[in-house]
Amino acid sequence: MERGHVVIPKSVTKSRILENSQVFDFKLDKEDIEYIDSFDIGGRICPMTG
Repeated sequence: MERGHVVIPKSVTKSRILENSQVFDFKLDKEDIEYIDSFDIGGRICPMTG
């Protein structure tokens, strides 16, 4: 989300829905972002449209 990606959590359990909504109280540090970026293989899940 920090990088503009859309996140769609899924749950039917009330406590998990609440937990999934509490994502604005932390920030990834530079090392975490670099680690996540290392997984990039240049693919897409769906095509980009204009």
